[in-house]
Amino acid sequence: MSWTGLEVYYTPGSPGCRAVLMCIRELELEVELIKLDMYQKYEHKKPWFIRMNPQHTVPTINDNGFILWESRAIMQYLVSKYGSHKSELYPTEPMARAAVDKILFFDIGTLYKSLVDYFHPQLMSGEEPDERKGNAFKQALDYLDQFLETSRYVAGDTLTIADISVLAT
Repeated sequence: MSWTGLEVYYTPGSPGCRAVLMCIRELELEVELIKLDMYQKYEHKKPWFIRMNPQHTVPTINDNGFILWESRAIMQYLVSKYGSHKSELYPTEPMARAAVDKILFFDIGTLYKSLVDYFHPQLMSGEEPDERKGNAFKQALDYLDQFLETSRYVAGDTLTIADISVLAT
């Protein structure tokens, strides 16, 4: 592992945090992990963290003064900066990269969104399942199955950050 001086602010239950941590592991990076207690101490709402990330979301990274949040953007950045030995994770060839980006956008806009829309009200508020939201989630999973019918991984024939993101979701 190579030391980067990179700080990663995270909480274990977050799919986005898990995706970034898996990417870091795949890149064999040594980072400083800073676990935030978001549910009892509300550390993500402390002034010092809001100054760093006004959205007060995790994961957030501090790469020697460069602050970035949003898990998919973080993974794109990490592979671009530190992943020359693992460039297949986020290809530089435009068509291959676009295939990865397509799945990253599918994940955040369709798969992850439908999962949260369906399960969050049940888990956090004890609401009854919403059939329409359940059907939207099932449709997203059907799309995912279709992507995997034509290639070994979600965006082609090699493991990419799109796979990591979808797996974390």
